[in-house]
Amino acid sequence: MSFRFWKRIKLAPGVTLNLSKSGGSLSFGPRGAKFTVGPHGKRVTAGIPGTGLFYTTTAPSRRTARKRTVPYPTLPKICPQGRLTLGFIKRFITPDDEKALVDGIRELASGIQVIY
Repeated sequence: MSFRFWKRIKLAPGVTLNLSKSGGSLSFGPRGAKFTVGPHGKRVTAGIPGTGLFYTTTAPSRRTARKRTVPYPTLPKICPQGRLTLGFIKRFITPDDEKALVDGIRELASGIQVIY
């Protein structure tokens, strides 16, 4: 079992200085909603006062945003023929000239020569 230490000092209404074995932090906000800046980063906490029920999340810092190792997701590559098809229902509600345009562009993209 290890020793723990923490002390909370009220500096002003809505501002507290938190001291612990791992370092100090500052908390801002009313009871039930806090924004904390400390040695472990920035945290946002929201809860229901008096119940002990709360939710805490860590806000991303500029340092962690730069160190992102996972690449951003890329959009799946879709062939032009897949984008240039009208669905079953769209075939009924699309005007004939638009259907002809989509069909012509699809044929042009697929490389098939169509003679009208």
